[in-house]
This record gives sequence, structure tokens and C-alpha cells, in this order.
Amino acid sequence: MAHKAKSTPEVWQQAKAIALRMLRRAYRQEIERLTEEVRSRLESGELHGYTDADDRRETSEPGEKRWMAPLWAWEKEIEAAMMPTFPDAYLVLAVSPSEDNLDGATGIVAAKNLAAECVSHDVLRHAVSRGWYRPAPDEYPTETDLALDGNDLVLGEAL
Repeated sequence: MAHKAKSTPEVWQQAKAIALRMLRRAYRQEIERLTEEVRSRLESGELHGYTDADDRRETSEPGEKRWMAPLWAWEKEIEAAMMPTFPDAYLVLAVSPSEDNLDGATGIVAAKNLAAECVSHDVLRHAVSRGWYRPAPDEYPTETDLALDGNDLVLGEAL
């Protein structure tokens, strides 16, 4: 006679904790890799936080080639590379320490945008911790937004 394993709330909680630890570790490594990949762009100032000037400059008039702030354009690249499916975006949202600091968007499409923004903020945070980037006073995320705390990926085990 086959024995059916009995599931309990504790089994689910343990499985979820193990999966999140593994995903956080892999996510931390991906953030480190991405930060290294864009280091020269951050140090040169080519890639930086959003500014009010970026908002004013962005164009979307018919017939015009759309200009995007460098960080917005890079977030689109992140979205395409890291989040080809919506479940991929939800996994990023589950493990990114920036998710708590961003205004939550609603809807499935918004999840991919929010997850890409989380990745970019996590990369900027990691670059700040390495001394490769310092936000200008008029940039978002601000230095305060990127401040290291107990949920930061640089501090490791809290993630």
C-alpha cells in the first residue's frame, strides 16, 4: 500500500525558505556581475540615476525618435534579458531588497517594469558600496534611497 506524504504548513514554510535563500544567493551574484558589467559606464557618468532634466528631455512625439534616460534604456535591456516571462519578474520582486522601497505597481506588465527598476536600484546600491558610483544631488534614486541597511545585498546574509 502506497503511503501518501502529508503536507503541513511547516513543510510549505520550510520549502519556501530554502527556495528564497537559493534565489537570493543567485540574485546577489547576478547583481555583482551586472555591476561589474556597467562599472565603466557608472564611473564615467554615462549611466546614472534619473533626473528632472531626463523627464523633460524624454520625447515621444509622433515622428520623433524617442530619447530615453540612460538608466531607463538600461532597465529595458534588463527586462528583456532577465525577465522574458512574468514569473521571472515575480522571482526578482520576491528577492530584491529594493522592492520594499519602490512604489508598487499593479498589473502583470507593471511587474516586469518594477522588477527591472529593482535590479537597476540594486546595481546602483552595489556600485555605491564599491565606491564606483555616487548619485548627484538631483538624481533619483538618491544617496539616502541607496543607503545600506540590514536588507542590503552587500551585507550578504540578511538577504
